[in-house]
Formats: sequence, structure tokens, C-alpha cells
Amino acid sequence: MGDMDGMDGQAAAGRGRRRSRPPAGKALTTAVALAAGAALAVPAGIRAPATAAPLGDAATTGAATAGPLTGGAGPAVRYGTTTSSNWAGYTAVGGTYRSVRASWTQAAVRCAAGATTWSSFWAGLDGAGTATVEQIGTAADCSSGRPSSYAWYELYPAYPVRLSGRVAPGDRMSASVTAGSRGSFTLRLTDSTRHWTRTATGRVPAAAHGSAEVVAEAPTGIRGVLPLSRFGTTRFSGVEVDGHALSSSRPVRVTMADRGVTRASTSPLGNGTAFTVVWRHG
Repeated sequence: MGDMDGMDGQAAAGRGRRRSRPPAGKALTTAVALAAGAALAVPAGIRAPATAAPLGDAATTGAATAGPLTGGAGPAVRYGTTTSSNWAGYTAVGGTYRSVRASWTQAAVRCAAGATTWSSFWAGLDGAGTATVEQIGTAADCSSGRPSSYAWYELYPAYPVRLSGRVAPGDRMSASVTAGSRGSFTLRLTDSTRHWTRTATGRVPAAAHGSAEVVAEAPTGIRGVLPLSRFGTTRFSGVEVDGHALSSSRPVRVTMADRGVTRASTSPLGNGTAFTVVWRHG
């Protein structure tokens, strides 16, 4: 639930922690206990920075540049590979994007005794260097050693909202985000295993439409990127941007890595629409 924070190890304050997450080491209470449809309140000590800091120069391989990812800082990447401290997956940048969709199987996280960890799986527009975010997906967390799964959406700068509908490991999820006119968005999430669909609509008048992505994320708090839940392997499929296979957008493949440690790796695209993200380190 957030922006691409700390590309290539350089911390971007960004909108940071999309979900209202406590700093590492504190028990997760608010997010898990929320009633369906309630906004995720910000715990004490957590705040969202008002503006994004530059991401710095991206580390790329075989990539073309296409203008800055964030307000004038560093070369952007239209296609190739890069690293982020909190994202693993694919993002299309350098164009104007109106829709994204993807499917995945909800992760079954392994929780160590007493551990509190976080992970998010989502499809969205913006977030890679833009000041707005339009995302929908699921969480797979550990709260004091107990696993927790739920659905959410976000239209930043509004706070994230938890969706009704039970989510459990192994559920087949499908998500889409579609931009309408005058800053309107329709976000849809379906759990085909439990036969429910939730649709959220809202407006983000300042939406940049500057990126489209499908991502496994380690949410961030005011102290930085939070411990990543041990989610194993998550496979995303049927990924489309603006109604076409993800590969047609020449996306950036993102590996989650920080200070020389790979936290989650991303596979090459299969059939232009599918890839896997593998947990490597918390």
C-alpha cells in the first residue's frame, strides 16, 4: 500500500506507509480489528510525509530512460530492471495509464512465535514517483505470531479503507483499477473462492496517471520499511495495463532489496502477463 520507496537503497520519504502501520516491534492492533469499511486510523507516532523525496538514480539493466520517476530527480526507467526497498513486481512508467488488472492466490504466511510482520499484494495506478495512489489488494500479516488476511483499497491522500469480505490463504483474488473522467476511479476486488466482489469508487482530482503496477510490498512506517511477512511464492497472472498484456508496456521488473540483502525476487514475465514473487528475507 504505497509508493515505490527507497529505490536502489536510497530512502524516499514518499507517501510512505500506505497502510496505517505501527513501527516495527509494536503490536498490530488497529488494522486487524477494524470493522469492514472503516478507515485505517493512524496509530500514535505514525504520520504520512506531505511530499515525496527523490528516489535517486535507479539501478538499471538494459533499460531506456524516459524522464524522471519523481519531480525532476534522477533518470526514469521505461523498461529494464531495478531495485526497491519495499516493492517486488512490475511497474510501467513513462506514459499515461488508465487501467490495470491482475489475479493472484492469497499467500499463506509463516509466522514465527510472537512476530509481527506485514505484506501486501495489489494492483494499482500511480505510486512510482507520483503524489497520488490508487490501489486495491490484500494483506497477509502476522500479529504477535498469528496470521491475518484481509482486503483493502486506497485513494491517496485519503487513508486506506478495509473492505468487507473474508480473505483466507489460498483464495483466488482478482483486482482492477480503472480511471474515469474528472479524476474518478473504480476499484474492484473479487474473491472467486468465496464468491464475493467489492467495488469502491472515488475521486482523486490530482491523479497523475504516471504509472501502473502489480506488486508485492513490504509496507513502510516512520522508521522505515517494516519486517516482511514470510509469504513463500506468490504468482500473479492475467496482468494487463490499459487492456493489453503487461509486456506491451515495456515494464520495469523490480526486485525488493535493501543494503545488499534481497528481500523478495521477481521472475521474468511468462506469456507477457504472468510472473512470480518469491520471499527471500524478512
